[in-house]
Amino acid sequence: MIKYYAIALFFIMSVFSLFASDILTDFQQENRIEEKKVDLSPEALKKAEALSFFANALLSAKADQKLSEEVYEKLIKVVEDDPSAEIPLSFFVLDWENTPKFKKYAEKLSDIAEKNPSALKLNIVAASLLIKANNFKKAVKILEGTFKTVDLSDPKKKEEIINIAIILEQLYRKEGNFDKGDELFEDIFDERQFKNNIKIIEAALAFYYTAVDKSSDESFLWFDSPKEKYKGKMEKYLKVAECLSEKKHFSPNELNFLIDFYIRNKQELKAKNLLLQNILHNPDDLKSKILLAALYCSLEEFSNSYRLWSMIIKTNKLQPHIYGEFGRAAFRSGHYKEAADAFEWYLINFPESESALYQLGISYFEMGMYRKAISKLNKINNLPEADFFISMIYRKLGEYNDAAAALEKAEINALKQKREEFLTKDFYLTFAYLYDKAGKLESAERCLRTILSKHPEDPEALNFLGYMWSEHNVHLDEAEKSIAAALETDKGNPAYLDSMSWVNYKKGNFKEALAYIEKALALEGEIPDAVIAEHTGDIYLAMGEREKALKYWKLAASIYNEDINLPAIKEKIKKYSTTVKEKKK
Repeated sequence: MIKYYAIALFFIMSVFSLFASDILTDFQQENRIEEKKVDLSPEALKKAEALSFFANALLSAKADQKLSEEVYEKLIKVVEDDPSAEIPLSFFVLDWENTPKFKKYAEKLSDIAEKNPSALKLNIVAASLLIKANNFKKAVKILEGTFKTVDLSDPKKKEEIINIAIILEQLYRKEGNFDKGDELFEDIFDERQFKNNIKIIEAALAFYYTAVDKSSDESFLWFDSPKEKYKGKMEKYLKVAECLSEKKHFSPNELNFLIDFYIRNKQELKAKNLLLQNILHNPDDLKSKILLAALYCSLEEFSNSYRLWSMIIKTNKLQPHIYGEFGRAAFRSGHYKEAADAFEWYLINFPESESALYQLGISYFEMGMYRKAISKLNKINNLPEADFFISMIYRKLGEYNDAAAALEKAEINALKQKREEFLTKDFYLTFAYLYDKAGKLESAERCLRTILSKHPEDPEALNFLGYMWSEHNVHLDEAEKSIAAALETDKGNPAYLDSMSWVNYKKGNFKEALAYIEKALALEGEIPDAVIAEHTGDIYLAMGEREKALKYWKLAASIYNEDINLPAIKEKIKKYSTTVKEKKK
């Protein structure tokens, strides 16, 4: 900041010095013959004093390399003597964040502004500083005062009038003072120079949109309700904007507000048509194309967005942000190779972009490039979603220890960030499953008890816990109780019936086990779950019915399921097929 002021002050002082030397030369030339006495009017004298104070302020700032309190006091004096002075005001605007006592100066400037309502720029700056100081009431008072004095038909003051109107509209909207805001726009639109002004129309639409949303719909006698009244005004100015859009090519900046307005009012088709019309008027309008591509994406028309971004990127290969948007559209439309290429280019310029890294990792996953996906996702710090996805990749690779470790990291990050919505029941069921597959029974129990501590009667967690104990042949009585509790909630669940069958099998109650497994098979239909089919085979074997056992093991082997041990099933089939053949002989 100090360097900035040094340059700014140097420039201003150089210009001032240049003017001073010119004035001095002229003065000397005029006074070569005779010395003349110069009389200044009171107004001119004040301006001369103001110029003197300003020069002193600049010299002080240049010496100190900063705008001190003393300098600010001098600048206040300059404005007081010459309310139309613009350069001192610019210092207040540029440096208010670095001014510890800016509230004090805002008050001082506002006092001067109140005495000089015709000094439009002074009043705008004073009101802006008051708003920053949260003194909205006084800001409104100052702007209303200057608005009343200004000649709205004066073309030279058009920009200042627009700025005053926009600030006032925002203040009225914030305070819910819709009657005054309505009067403001009535006055503004009465003047010809503002009737088709896009900035004023934008402000009016924003104001009336809020007024419609916040106003009462209760009517009195035959009068419209406030909501109906403001809705009529909103529609009126919307038509003006639409008529303008048909007659001229809007710049993308001018279009933004109208597109936002359409989207808020669920008129996406109008937004699209407006952009398409703009592009037809000017096919080289890159920004309108970008807006349309972004709009397609926000409306989840990802294929259209992808196609348009593809066209844009062909002629704008040097703009990094375009690669990010193209990558997003390609990713959401399922073009993972193009998405990966785009994000790789984007990350050269923005290597810390977690969003790009995340989508890049998933793109590589979808392309079957699992190790590359993990390497990209591992670059993201403290994002539980990234850790969770890494865990799912390791699970797909059958590397359950690493999968569980990734979920441990996800849980730690989510707890640190107090992301309760992330640590769901499904999260802990997945966590328990991975721990179980990794042979970490106690850790799996912890996850399931985390669910049951919040939802003691949750059937999924109760069944999982009971089945897991049965698989490990521990706590069989507790396992049976846990599964029975799950069945009380959902008696016709084949998975729960299979679990009850399996705990009875482990306890040696084969008839009970068969009864439960047969119920499960009946509910499953012609193609049962592979685990249920395998369990049926094991129960029949325990009951001495090897042919039936072989039938269900073969059925299990023909059905894919990551929870079965296919080599072990094939070994059982091989072993007992030989025994059955020998028995038949």
